[in-house]
Amino acid sequence: PDEEIFGDLTLDPSQIREHLEVSAYLNKGMKVVFRDEEAGTREEIQHDGGVCDFLEHMIGEQEHRKTTERILHIERQDAPRLEVALSWTDAPREVFRSFVNGIPTRDGGTHEQGLKDAVTKAVRNYIETHDIVIPRGLSVTVEDIREGVMAICSCFLVDPQFQGQTKDKLNNPEVRA
Repeated sequence: PDEEIFGDLTLDPSQIREHLEVSAYLNKGMKVVFRDEEAGTREEIQHDGGVCDFLEHMIGEQEHRKTTERILHIERQDAPRLEVALSWTDAPREVFRSFVNGIPTRDGGTHEQGLKDAVTKAVRNYIETHDIVIPRGLSVTVEDIREGVMAICSCFLVDPQFQGQTKDKLNNPEVRA
């Protein structure tokens, strides 16, 4: 960065490395080389498992256990290109991380809400299709269904429409479906 414009700016190598690692997860098979010139280190980052590896890392990092054996993984190459990984865990609440074109959408948006709706609908359809009896006076709420869900949703859009300049929330209505 130009010191005349930004002043004395110190870059945080751990923050840069974390951003590069997320990029490697979201673009499976891509190799990223991170050189920290101040520390004199060089590291190659590559995650061939993509968002599934990312989800495993996220679950371990938060010290939770999966309550399902496998991770549900959906990948679509048609427009909009989409990759989702999700698993139920022993976490006390839901955790969704979403991205558009590699940009984190911290406030979610239509893609994340579409995934949440789909999870709820799928579980309700399963209960109905398999004639699972719910005891009288008890109801299964959205919070009950999504409790412990950890998921990553990564979309690639040609014309993403974000709310605000910080790109923290996606507004493309067609992505929700």
